[in-house]
Amino acid sequence: MPGNKADAVPCECLQLFPFPFILQKGELILLFSYGLMEKDHLALKRPQNPQVDDGCNMIDSHAFGTMVIDGKTYTSDLIIFPDSRVKDRWWRKKGHLLTLDDIKTLINEKAEIIIAGTGTSGGMKPEKGIEIHLLEKGITLIAAPNAAAVEAFNEKKKAGIVIGACFHLTC
Repeated sequence: MPGNKADAVPCECLQLFPFPFILQKGELILLFSYGLMEKDHLALKRPQNPQVDDGCNMIDSHAFGTMVIDGKTYTSDLIIFPDSRVKDRWWRKKGHLLTLDDIKTLINEKAEIIIAGTGTSGGMKPEKGIEIHLLEKGITLIAAPNAAAVEAFNEKKKAGIVIGACFHLTC
């Protein structure tokens, strides 16, 4: 986590659950993300390096209700496709429950990994059995509060992995 407040952007109350998870090839792996406390009122921001052009969309910053991807600000829930398209105004059929229907387009686009940003405090939850269904299709699901999900997205994208993502920007 950046130690310098110049590397962060202010946001509304940001509280992370300490146990986001990855289910990969039948193993449950708990991620212990850094816990941002309410008093900090900071969201992570990807350092800008004008000399690096990675040629793919990267998440520059996020805060409660907003996400900046390649310099463009989004203020509604969104999907990032493996080919770098971003679709905002993404709605889930069951509110704060992530279902297979909600990510059908990412499944059809042959993402190796789907990252689900579950909100700033993890308010969105994957429906029961979704991880197993995705594993049967050869897709790994990473579901975590947005701070950990953004970090995982940028890391996997830089590594050249075919990745799709969906982000709930509040809760």
